[in-house]
Amino acid sequence: MISLETSLSHMAWADNKLFTEIKRLPNESLSLFGHDSEWTVGRNLMHILQGVQWYRFLLLGSQSSDLKVPTSAAEVELLRVQLSDMYESLIVAATQPDAMVEFEDEGGKRCAPRSVVLSQAPYHAAEHRANIVGILHAHGERSIHLDDYDVWAWYYETQTETK
Repeated sequence: MISLETSLSHMAWADNKLFTEIKRLPNESLSLFGHDSEWTVGRNLMHILQGVQWYRFLLLGSQSSDLKVPTSAAEVELLRVQLSDMYESLIVAATQPDAMVEFEDEGGKRCAPRSVVLSQAPYHAAEHRANIVGILHAHGERSIHLDDYDVWAWYYETQTETK
C-alpha cells in the first residue's frame, strides 16, 4: 500500500536541509522579504513550524509552544531541532488508520480526514521553502536552489539501495 510516509519523510529531510543552509547565510538574510514586507525569510521559517504545530494539535492534541521569528543562525538552529522532533510525530501519525478530525479554525467548525491534514503538511512546507528561496534569489543570494530539496534529491541522497 502506498502511504504518506514518503512525502512526510521528504518534507522533514528538505526542511532540515534548508534550515541548515540558511544558518550559513549572514544573519541579515533572515530579514529579507519579497513582495510582502511582513513575510521575511525568518518569518517563513517560523511559519513552517507554526503549520506543523497546527497539524500536531489537530491529530494529537499537542499544545503549541511560543515561537519567534529567528534573527540569528543560533535561533534558526533552535527552530531546526524543534522542527525535526515535531516532524517525527507526523510520520508516526501517518501509520495510524484514517479517521475524521474535528476542529475549529477561522472558517468555523470543520472536519477533515487525518489523511488530508497529513497531506497538507508537505504542501505547506514546500510552499514556504519556495517562498524563502525566491526571496533569497531576488536579493542576489543564489547559493540555495529548490532542485536540491526536491523528492528526487531526497530519494537519491537517503535511499541506500540506490547508491
